[in-house]
Amino acid sequence: MELMMAPGAPAPKGPYSHAAAFGDLVVVTAQTGTDPATGLLREGAEAQARQAVANLGAVLRAAGCAPQTVLRLGLALVDLAYLPALNGALAGLLGAHRPPRATAQVIALPGGARLAIEAMAIREAK
Repeated sequence: MELMMAPGAPAPKGPYSHAAAFGDLVVVTAQTGTDPATGLLREGAEAQARQAVANLGAVLRAAGCAPQTVLRLGLALVDLAYLPALNGALAGLLGAHRPPRATAQVIALPGGARLAIEAMAIREAK
């Protein structure tokens, strides 16, 4: 197993890695709307959605995965009203690729985040 930290993604706020790989399977930890340059959450659900997806993209790239190799997504939102913003941001990353996903409304997320997204993907052939 290989644990990975991704340049261009915000530093984890706890004792965990951005991603772990076992062979070609990559599991990406939940990404929030934290700006990697400042370490602060973006303001508003739409800005957090765009940043969370950008952070997810950075981790996928660092792990050797293309967005089209995502097998599954997990979404957590404190308000399901944020789902259209997250869907729009994901469409920008994934294009026509529509992997299965689980979506859950939660009471709260760490640091006051409004949403988080995690993924499982396959590394591209080298």
